[in-house]
Amino acid sequence: MRRILLLPLLAVALVGFVKGQSTSEKKEDAVGGGEQKEVLMKEAQAFADHIEDVKRSGDKKALESLYADDFISKDERFGIGEVLHKTQYLERRGSVGHGSENQVIKHAHSDVRLLVFGNTVIMTGYSTSILRHKGRLSKGPRLFTFIYVKQDGRWQAVAEDVFDIPKGYEEPQ
Repeated sequence: MRRILLLPLLAVALVGFVKGQSTSEKKEDAVGGGEQKEVLMKEAQAFADHIEDVKRSGDKKALESLYADDFISKDERFGIGEVLHKTQYLERRGSVGHGSENQVIKHAHSDVRLLVFGNTVIMTGYSTSILRHKGRLSKGPRLFTFIYVKQDGRWQAVAEDVFDIPKGYEEPQ
């Protein structure tokens, strides 16, 4: 099941890679491959931080503008997975807060890695976040993948994949 869900995620990532390849090569020639990757990684990390700030602020209009129209989220909690499109995802995010059935209690990521493919940045990591999901307490641990694409000078989230880790897996050192 998880393998089937990863296929669309990879397809989205590769589309951004193929589209951005010709312009990316020109930029790397002008700036230097490593330097350009570092710039994109820093921009993507700042964008990811901005998304978290906007989520905490509760500004639904601002949050909506950060996600691509064809955004897709694959989420698994308590052994049950679901696929959410932008509207569904934002409805769920809009109901996050104190007293809600969806509430972020503690947010902690580690072993975060950024991979650059043209104008696409893939962020992966390990999460020990604690949250209330559909009224139930979810303590993790979990792994995540977020995919960001920069188009026309603007970053947008295009996909994310978050899933609980079975017992026995330990945080990477």
